[in-house]
Amino acid sequence: MLIPRSAREKSLLAPLGKRLGETAIAATAAAKAAGQSELGELGLTKDNARGQAKGLVEGIVKALTTAGTAGAKAVSQKTPG
Repeated sequence: MLIPRSAREKSLLAPLGKRLGETAIAATAAAKAAGQSELGELGLTKDNARGQAKGLVEGIVKALTTAGTAGAKAVSQKTPG
């Protein structure tokens, strides 16, 4: 069972809660900026990643097409024995 906070507790703890919240927001923003900077140095930008994903999908489609063609060719070349 919880006891309601008193007006005195609210007046004493409210600034602390506000400061903790602001510090957490600032820390999150700093971590995000540092992470983006690190990824940028590695050449991993959003556009770069999009291009790599597109290339990967194109490669998969090409491999599947080649495999399908080879499979169909192999089946058509078999003679009933």
